[in-house]
Amino acid sequence: MSLFSNLRTSSSGLLVASTAMSVIGDNIANVNTIGFKRGHASFADSFPVDVSYVHGPISIGTGAYIGKTTSEFSQGAIQISNNNLHLAISGNGFFSVAENGANYYTRNGEFYLDNDGYVVSPGGMRLQGYTAIEGAIQPSLGDVRVKLGDISSQATENITMTANLDADADYSTTPVASMSLNGSTETIADVTAAADFSSSVVVYDTLGDRHEFTLAYEKTGINTWTAYVVTDGGDVYDQSSGTTLTEGSAFKVASIDLTFDTDGSLINFAQTNTSAISPWNFEGADDMDFNFLLGLDSSGDEVDGDLSQLASSSTVTSIDQDGYSVGHLTSIQIQTDGTVRGVYDNGQDIIVGQVAVAIFDSTSGLERVGGNVYRATRIPGEPSFGVANQGGRGDIFGSSLEASNVDIEDEFVSMITAQRSYQANSRVLSATNELLRELVNLV
Repeated sequence: MSLFSNLRTSSSGLLVASTAMSVIGDNIANVNTIGFKRGHASFADSFPVDVSYVHGPISIGTGAYIGKTTSEFSQGAIQISNNNLHLAISGNGFFSVAENGANYYTRNGEFYLDNDGYVVSPGGMRLQGYTAIEGAIQPSLGDVRVKLGDISSQATENITMTANLDADADYSTTPVASMSLNGSTETIADVTAAADFSSSVVVYDTLGDRHEFTLAYEKTGINTWTAYVVTDGGDVYDQSSGTTLTEGSAFKVASIDLTFDTDGSLINFAQTNTSAISPWNFEGADDMDFNFLLGLDSSGDEVDGDLSQLASSSTVTSIDQDGYSVGHLTSIQIQTDGTVRGVYDNGQDIIVGQVAVAIFDSTSGLERVGGNVYRATRIPGEPSFGVANQGGRGDIFGSSLEASNVDIEDEFVSMITAQRSYQANSRVLSATNELLRELVNLV
């Protein structure tokens, strides 16, 4: 080979050393970039030249060239964040984000809500996941979106209670039974004072307005009780008379006849709603009927709730109802399986979607496109989407971020190696230049 070829050989060495230094510099520059994966430059020797001599052919290399630069997808440290929409994947997988119909993939979980309620990346790409309809996750992929506005109210339909009525209560008198409870005569305080036991529960009408029901229990005989459900007459519109009843007075919404077995269990339940005889509604709202679930329905079938009669103080263990007022979004929570929940100030916790995790058979062919996102190429093929912690996918951690996997110590060692390689190749170039000078001087 000629000395001129040697110049090109040493020049290729300078080029690969310079490229290695560029990759190292990029890694160090991104040491604090969330979800960044360090790059690695691969080099290969150039095609050798066969030189024939007396003793046989000899191959002489012509330098090096840049093979490829790849990203190393080792796990970065998980850091705690104060933002509920910050996400980190621990294990295999990528977040999928979309823009203009194209899908991209990233480990950077610095997501936030835009003004339309979409969960977006720092670059404005929309996070992909499974949508939810009425709290049920759907199988189709789409943009993860949270409803920013209010959620509508829901009228109470079922009231579920677990309680015990004292079997030793006195049934010699039944004062509540003699009350009119027509919303104009007795006060609610009168009713609770006369009852053997009373409790209360908040309910909501079709407008989302809040009302209070008082349940007054009166023992009427051996193992028999009647529960009177009353509310404030000032909230009640009597459809027969076309008037609103008296504020503070007790209006009977329903009465429930209860019969217990000798072991204290409920064996008969009969609910009579006032609306069946005298139509009424909460002022401005639609007609409503309420079902009380106390462990048994009128047909004798078991339902939710549990009402017993045992020789112990009357007490309510739990009472719940399925209505709620208008709700305003207060926060968003994301679970380890990627489920996105909207938390509202009316106590509702609603599933709005689920973050999808994409995995590839091979990550070596993912192409960096800037903004800390990657694009799939022919080498890794199409991604497989699924739920976190399934099918080899990692867990999703909310309020967390994955740090860069760049190790400064390793980069410094690689930097020294690249620097020495550049210096050595420059010496070869310099020495070759001196030889050429000598050759020219001989002419």
